[in-house]
Amino acid sequence: VAVDVAVGGLDSRTVSKSQVQPGVGTLQEALNRAPDGSELVLADGTYRGSGSHLLTITKSITIRAEHPGRAVLDGEEARCVVQISKHKHRRVVLDGLKVTRGKGQNNGNGQGGGIFQTGGMLTLNNLRALRQQSQ
Repeated sequence: VAVDVAVGGLDSRTVSKSQVQPGVGTLQEALNRAPDGSELVLADGTYRGSGSHLLTITKSITIRAEHPGRAVLDGEEARCVVQISKHKHRRVVLDGLKVTRGKGQNNGNGQGGGIFQTGGMLTLNNLRALRQQSQ
């Protein structure tokens, strides 16, 4: 369940901020609902997904752990954890997360298991990536 709160930014833009609870698919659902440029704050726990990626990012977004290191994105050795699709103006920030057990997909070009980025600007703050497999 996500709750939206508007937070005024330094440049007077309004940023949507949502709290996300752990579970299967909850993070992707929250991301899909969030406006471009939003912030998702992840509660402590393990986030899992289905399909070839736990999380597919197609917009500018900040995703941060409420408590650094306690929000775990787990690919379950079955999928890439985070895919950031290409767009040169996209800005993605991943902050305080633990990314684990990702498995890259063999798409002819190879793909990272933890984080696979094909464009845009990615900022990683206080992120731990453990037990990743690349194809």
